[in-house]
Amino acid sequence: MAASAAIVAVTLDAGTKRWADASLGDVASRGGDLIQLRLSHNSGVAFGMLAGNGKLFGLLVPAVLLAIAVVIIRSRPATMGWLGAGLLIGGGLANAIDRLGDGRVTDFIDVGIAKQRWPTFNLADVFITFGCALLVIDAYQAAVRETDSASP
Repeated sequence: MAASAAIVAVTLDAGTKRWADASLGDVASRGGDLIQLRLSHNSGVAFGMLAGNGKLFGLLVPAVLLAIAVVIIRSRPATMGWLGAGLLIGGGLANAIDRLGDGRVTDFIDVGIAKQRWPTFNLADVFITFGCALLVIDAYQAAVRETDSASP
């Protein structure tokens, strides 16, 4: 399940980034007030922090993903955890692949109200966020099961 989720995440992210690069280049933004499509490129990490280090992140991210995968596999998660692991790893891998060319990731989803906007992001970021959330829920449920089974 984790491998399938990762493959789907990488494929969907790559396709939407290709579309964004081809379709949104000259457009200031498309969409309504809440969700807009606006092309940008990020050479840093989340929210543009540490910009200019994209190639370094392209090398570090796969190593970190491998470490995360080992920890998750050793924890033997339930189905939700495997799905979360796949989304997290797939999203991270998708952004690492996107950095290979020029050290930047393509972002295009802009969410907010009026001038109050969240930093622009991409589908890989969505997969990473949901993957982490599923892993947290899975860990919580495992802790509850362990507590319940330890009770007399």
